Amino acid sequence: MTTLHRLVEFASDFIEQHFAKAGEIKPLFHCVKRNGDHFVVPALINDKDGMSHAIRAICEKYDVTQVMFIDEAWRAEANTPEDMRELEAWLDTHDGHLEGFPKRIECVVISAEDENGQMLSGARQIRRDGDKATLGPLEIDWQPTHSEGRFVGLIPGRGKAN
Repeated sequence: MTTLHRLVEFASDFIEQHFAKAGEIKPLFHCVKRNGDHFVVPALINDKDGMSHAIRAICEKYDVTQVMFIDEAWRAEANTPEDMRELEAWLDTHDGHLEGFPKRIECVVISAEDENGQMLSGARQIRRDGDKATLGPLEIDWQPTHSEGRFVGLIPGRGKAN
Protein backbone atom coordinates (compact mmCIF):
# COMPACT_ATOMS: atom_id res chain seq x y z
CA MET A 1 0.00 0.00 0.00
CA THR A 2 1.45 3.38 -0.97
CA THR A 3 1.65 6.28 1.44
CA LEU A 4 -0.87 8.17 -0.72
CA HIS A 5 -3.25 5.22 -0.46
CA ARG A 6 -2.90 5.21 3.34
CA LEU A 7 -3.51 8.97 3.35
CA VAL A 8 -6.68 8.62 1.25
CA GLU A 9 -7.91 5.81 3.53
CA PHE A 10 -7.23 8.03 6.56
CA ALA A 11 -9.20 10.87 4.94
CA SER A 12 -12.05 8.51 4.12
CA ASP A 13 -12.33 7.49 7.78
CA PHE A 14 -12.32 11.15 8.87
CA ILE A 15 -14.94 12.02 6.26
CA GLU A 16 -17.22 9.22 7.44
CA GLN A 17 -17.08 10.34 11.06
CA HIS A 18 -17.50 14.03 10.28
CA PHE A 19 -20.26 13.50 7.71
CA ALA A 20 -22.24 11.36 10.18
CA LYS A 21 -22.20 14.26 12.65
CA ALA A 22 -22.48 17.29 10.38
CA GLY A 23 -24.24 15.90 7.30
CA GLU A 24 -21.76 17.66 5.03
CA ILE A 25 -18.09 18.16 4.29
CA LYS A 26 -16.68 21.65 3.91
CA PRO A 27 -13.81 21.94 1.42
CA LEU A 28 -10.36 21.57 2.96
CA PHE A 29 -6.74 20.78 2.30
CA HIS A 30 -4.95 18.16 4.38
CA CYS A 31 -1.17 18.67 4.29
CA VAL A 32 1.72 16.47 5.41
CA LYS A 33 5.04 18.15 6.10
CA ARG A 34 8.42 16.55 5.41
CA ASN A 35 8.86 15.95 9.17
CA GLY A 36 5.60 13.93 9.21
CA ASP A 37 3.42 16.54 10.92
CA HIS A 38 -0.11 16.93 9.55
CA PHE A 39 -2.22 20.08 9.37
CA VAL A 40 -5.52 21.10 7.79
CA VAL A 41 -6.32 24.30 5.92
CA PRO A 42 -9.99 25.17 5.35
CA ALA A 43 -10.60 26.13 1.72
CA LEU A 44 -11.97 29.62 1.35
CA ILE A 45 -13.87 28.79 -1.81
CA ASN A 46 -15.36 32.26 -2.30
CA ASP A 47 -12.15 32.98 -4.23
CA LYS A 48 -10.92 29.74 -5.81
CA ASP A 49 -8.02 31.37 -7.65
CA GLY A 50 -6.88 33.14 -4.49
CA MET A 51 -7.15 29.90 -2.51
CA SER A 52 -5.13 28.09 -5.17
CA HIS A 53 -2.29 30.60 -4.85
CA ALA A 54 -2.52 30.59 -1.04
CA ILE A 55 -2.33 26.80 -0.70
CA ARG A 56 0.65 26.66 -3.08
CA ALA A 57 2.43 29.25 -0.91
CA ILE A 58 1.53 27.29 2.24
CA CYS A 59 2.87 24.05 0.70
CA GLU A 60 6.13 25.78 -0.14
CA LYS A 61 6.53 27.60 3.19
CA TYR A 62 5.84 24.51 5.32
CA ASP A 63 7.78 21.99 3.15
CA VAL A 64 4.67 19.95 2.33
CA THR A 65 5.40 16.59 0.69
CA GLN A 66 1.79 15.35 0.40
CA VAL A 67 -1.47 17.24 0.06
CA MET A 68 -5.10 16.26 -0.33
CA PHE A 69 -8.01 18.39 -1.45
CA ILE A 70 -11.34 17.18 -0.03
CA ASP A 71 -14.74 18.52 -1.08
CA GLU A 72 -18.28 17.62 -2.05
CA ALA A 73 -18.75 17.48 -5.81
CA TRP A 74 -20.80 16.12 -8.68
CA ARG A 75 -19.45 13.44 -10.97
CA ALA A 76 -20.88 11.47 -13.84
CA GLU A 77 -20.11 7.95 -14.89
CA ALA A 78 -20.11 7.25 -18.59
CA ASN A 79 -19.79 3.48 -19.03
CA THR A 80 -20.94 3.18 -22.63
CA PRO A 81 -20.25 5.17 -25.80
CA GLU A 82 -23.87 6.39 -25.69
CA ASP A 83 -23.40 7.59 -22.07
CA MET A 84 -20.22 9.37 -23.12
CA ARG A 85 -21.93 11.14 -26.04
CA GLU A 86 -24.77 12.22 -23.76
CA LEU A 87 -22.33 13.55 -21.15
CA GLU A 88 -20.20 15.39 -23.72
CA ALA A 89 -23.30 16.98 -25.28
CA TRP A 90 -24.44 18.15 -21.84
CA LEU A 91 -21.05 19.61 -20.96
CA ASP A 92 -20.82 21.37 -24.33
CA THR A 93 -24.15 23.11 -23.76
CA HIS A 94 -23.72 23.83 -20.03
CA ASP A 95 -20.29 25.50 -19.85
CA GLY A 96 -18.65 22.26 -18.73
CA HIS A 97 -20.76 21.97 -15.57
CA LEU A 98 -22.63 18.90 -14.32
CA GLU A 99 -25.23 20.90 -12.39
CA GLY A 100 -28.63 19.68 -13.51
CA PHE A 101 -27.27 16.66 -15.43
CA PRO A 102 -29.83 13.90 -14.82
CA LYS A 103 -27.22 11.14 -14.35
CA ARG A 104 -24.92 13.03 -12.00
CA ILE A 105 -23.79 11.50 -8.72
CA GLU A 106 -23.23 13.54 -5.57
CA CYS A 107 -20.08 12.52 -3.71
CA VAL A 108 -17.22 13.55 -1.49
CA VAL A 109 -14.00 13.56 -3.49
CA ILE A 110 -10.44 13.19 -2.27
CA SER A 111 -7.61 14.23 -4.55
CA ALA A 112 -4.13 13.39 -3.20
CA GLU A 113 -0.71 14.15 -4.60
CA ASP A 114 2.88 13.99 -3.44
CA GLU A 115 6.13 15.77 -4.17
CA ASN A 116 7.11 13.07 -6.71
CA GLY A 117 4.11 13.85 -8.89
CA GLN A 118 2.15 10.75 -7.92
CA MET A 119 -1.59 11.22 -7.70
CA LEU A 120 -4.44 9.19 -6.30
CA SER A 121 -8.09 10.06 -6.09
CA GLY A 122 -11.02 8.59 -4.28
CA ALA A 123 -14.71 9.28 -3.84
CA ARG A 124 -17.55 8.34 -1.53
CA GLN A 125 -21.04 8.66 -2.94
CA ILE A 126 -23.49 10.72 -0.88
CA ARG A 127 -26.73 8.81 -0.52
CA ARG A 128 -29.86 10.79 0.26
CA ASP A 129 -32.38 7.95 0.16
CA GLY A 130 -33.35 8.08 3.84
CA ASP A 131 -33.99 10.56 6.60
CA LYS A 132 -30.29 11.22 6.99
CA ALA A 133 -27.64 11.42 4.25
CA THR A 134 -25.02 8.67 4.38
CA LEU A 135 -21.84 7.85 2.51
CA GLY A 136 -21.16 4.90 0.29
CA PRO A 137 -17.89 2.96 0.38
CA LEU A 138 -14.60 4.49 -0.70
CA GLU A 139 -13.94 4.04 -4.41
CA ILE A 140 -10.32 4.62 -5.41
CA ASP A 141 -9.23 5.53 -8.93
CA TRP A 142 -6.00 3.55 -9.15
CA GLN A 143 -5.05 4.78 -12.61
CA PRO A 144 -6.15 8.38 -13.05
CA THR A 145 -5.74 9.23 -16.71
CA HIS A 146 -5.95 12.99 -16.43
CA SER A 147 -6.26 15.57 -13.69
CA GLU A 148 -6.45 19.30 -14.05
CA GLY A 149 -7.80 22.30 -12.26
CA ARG A 150 -6.90 24.96 -9.73
CA PHE A 151 -6.19 22.44 -7.01
CA VAL A 152 -3.89 20.10 -8.95
CA GLY A 153 -0.11 20.43 -8.86
CA LEU A 154 -0.10 22.21 -5.50
CA ILE A 155 3.37 21.20 -4.32
CA PRO A 156 6.17 23.46 -5.60
CA GLY A 157 7.94 22.07 -8.62
CA ARG A 158 4.95 19.84 -9.54
CA GLY A 159 2.16 20.57 -12.00
CA LYS A 160 1.01 24.13 -12.63
CA ALA A 161 3.36 27.03 -12.25
CA ASN A 162 2.65 29.34 -9.34
